[in-house]
Amino acid sequence: MPTEQSTATATATSRRSFLTRTAIGGALVTVGALVAPATGLIASLPAGAKTLVDADLAAFAIPLELGGILAYQAALDSGTLDATWTANVSKIQAGHQTVVTTLTTLLPTDATPPVASTEFSAAIVKAIQGATAQEAVLASLSGMEDTLSATYLLALALIPDPVTASVVSQALASEAQSAAALGRAGGTPIATLTPAVATTTSGLVPGELADAPPPATTTTTTGN
Repeated sequence: MPTEQSTATATATSRRSFLTRTAIGGALVTVGALVAPATGLIASLPAGAKTLVDADLAAFAIPLELGGILAYQAALDSGTLDATWTANVSKIQAGHQTVVTTLTTLLPTDATPPVASTEFSAAIVKAIQGATAQEAVLASLSGMEDTLSATYLLALALIPDPVTASVVSQALASEAQSAAALGRAGGTPIATLTPAVATTTSGLVPGELADAPPPATTTTTTGN
């Protein structure tokens, strides 16, 4: 799955128009919805004491998304996925690339293209590479998606631009749906995956990148 971004510049109008079309069309939600629905995705948050401007949001989130793409590639390369989950994982990986493409429009045109955060992805990739069963791989990916969706939920209270907030909400919903679908296939009870109130406990914040999420545990012992 290609992760390189185009070096072509875009006018402010076309960049903003692209972001607005994404917000209105709900394009980012589609990939998560192809896999499985989830409920209770977004909780009400109090207004933050500071704001997260577009460029800072993109500079922080894009490396995490690119790190997620690396984790999905590790899963595809692991040889543990059956045909159904190979297809599903490919779709979810493509969804992360869509998020990267969309968030890239928030960067200044002269910004250095962000690269994948291996600090975020290294532990999850290692867990996937060491897994011998499909369930363990999917549960690890679910834990990563939970962290990403919590990160966006945490960021929502700090985003002043309603169009940007709408796009982030869509990314959050897609990744929360993916977390639920992957976790369910990995053996995690559905009640655990779809709590009545979403939390930001595992979310990351700019300037303080926490350790990558530990591999989620499964309740099954069977292989493919």
